[in-house]
Amino acid sequence: MKNQSNRRQFLQKSIISAAALSLPAVSFAGNPGTANTIAPNNRKPFSMKLGFMSSMAQDKTVPELIDMAKKYGFQTVEFRPEWKHAHGIELSMTKAQRKEARNRFADSGIEISAISPGVKFLRDDRDQQLEKMFQYIDLAADLGAPCIRFFADKLPEDPAERRQSQKIQAEYQARAAEKALEAGVMLALETHGNSIGIDTGEMMFLAGYPPAFRVNWHLSHSLKNGEDADTAYRHIKGRVVHAHWSIPEDDEIKMKAIERQFELLLYDGFAGSFSVEIIKEGDNTDLLIEHAKMWKQLKAKFNV
Repeated sequence: MKNQSNRRQFLQKSIISAAALSLPAVSFAGNPGTANTIAPNNRKPFSMKLGFMSSMAQDKTVPELIDMAKKYGFQTVEFRPEWKHAHGIELSMTKAQRKEARNRFADSGIEISAISPGVKFLRDDRDQQLEKMFQYIDLAADLGAPCIRFFADKLPEDPAERRQSQKIQAEYQARAAEKALEAGVMLALETHGNSIGIDTGEMMFLAGYPPAFRVNWHLSHSLKNGEDADTAYRHIKGRVVHAHWSIPEDDEIKMKAIERQFELLLYDGFAGSFSVEIIKEGDNTDLLIEHAKMWKQLKAKFNV
């Protein structure tokens, strides 16, 4: 209880100091599970973008991914490196290749939403992982990508061991965020596996809320661990810069949760990418069309 009290005091102070740091105030979204719907005239301007991850088109090059985005109504593309996909967005890119890719996106009107490697500071190789993150920060800066997705799971189930892992990871996350800030890039810790909203919020707190330490909100992982949209969001509100989603198969309850995720982000003026993450080989044109259609339905439902 003492740790929770200290955290609440810190958050209250952060609300006062956030304006001076040019950061959104870190606050709670309200009681978990309640419909904290804000009147439409109190909304912030709609600037959310629809995107998809390259894992949905693993055999496509950068020009082909740009063409797909244009054809099916997406505004952004998220790149998953390290999996030998055809896009070639990797640490091994030369400066010339990075410049060419950046210019191609700039000329196309399609944006890179994120670089999404599998970096995590969970295990004993965290020094090597930190060096790799530094390299990805340079890559993202060269490409003009606004953020880098990374992980923190699987956390220990024992509470004391979990807390210790969070402390160690937060130290490295803070160091990575310092370099990211210098490069003009944000680090987006994904709510993933058993590292859900409450864990992500705790690590940001332990790291001291560095300006460049933000969140990629993948709600489905919270749902799998018993954390609903409102409960998750109260821990990460004001820090989300990227979001993953996909249409759940024959699950109306989960679809309602996705709608709630969209609504919460909408009312907070989320300006990042609502990025479809599906890891599937082959031709996924049908899935792109289906998600573009659902995007339009979500916008219509909330009158944007």
